[in-house]
Amino acid sequence: LRQTPEVALLYIAALVNTDPPRADEGDRVLIRLEQLGQKLGEEPQMLIARARIEASRGRTVRAIAAMKRGFAVIDGVPREYTNWARNLGRVIGEDDPEAVAAFVREVRSGYDEASSQYRWLTFALGGTLSNDDATRAEGVTVLRSLAETPAVDPVIRRLCYQNIGSALY
Repeated sequence: LRQTPEVALLYIAALVNTDPPRADEGDRVLIRLEQLGQKLGEEPQMLIARARIEASRGRTVRAIAAMKRGFAVIDGVPREYTNWARNLGRVIGEDDPEAVAAFVREVRSGYDEASSQYRWLTFALGGTLSNDDATRAEGVTVLRSLAETPAVDPVIRRLCYQNIGSALY
């Protein structure tokens, strides 16, 4: 196999999804990537991988710190925002959407409401809420409000409508 960041990230995902998770091997992969020149603390995907490794070890504080840093370093690329949102449950707990929503609200509180980051976090919040039976209506309301705001990036608006469709049908 070629030692590329893309292959390494797929490998790390497989390692942390095994039972039991193979976090030590995931750490070795990240160390090797760093040796190859990857800037682990500056790249969202690498920080998400770190968060998943820490979460697989039950190190919630470290996992959450890596997720916060991972969001902070995203440079406006929609794919990176959606990847971050997709990994929230895997890091914080797929069986605890309330904890995921609380985390997103906490991160979101650090951004101005008119900022792109705030809007992406609102999208993540709406997606989290709309995926849970108990909060589906609230999630759809959050997504619909965001989607119907003309100043919101068209990519976010389209993704909101897609999530609304998935939640309702």
